[in-house]
Amino acid sequence: MRIRVPLLHLHGAEDGCVSVQTGNGQARFFAAPFASEVRAGAGHFLALEAPEWVAERALYWLDRHAGHRPGLAV
Repeated sequence: MRIRVPLLHLHGAEDGCVSVQTGNGQARFFAAPFASEVRAGAGHFLALEAPEWVAERALYWLDRHAGHRPGLAV
């Protein structure tokens, strides 16, 4: 069964704890929209290091997918 909830994966390019490739290939697990974005110049604490960027991306994502109604799993 595929995930039916939209997901935005944000990651810092210089994250030394979790590989930046974490989001690669994950779209195949989703029936709902999935996006993965990497922020250059930021590390593991992305919300502290680039708060404006995180807020901008999150608000944009929520605005685009606020009305999403999960359908049947594909």
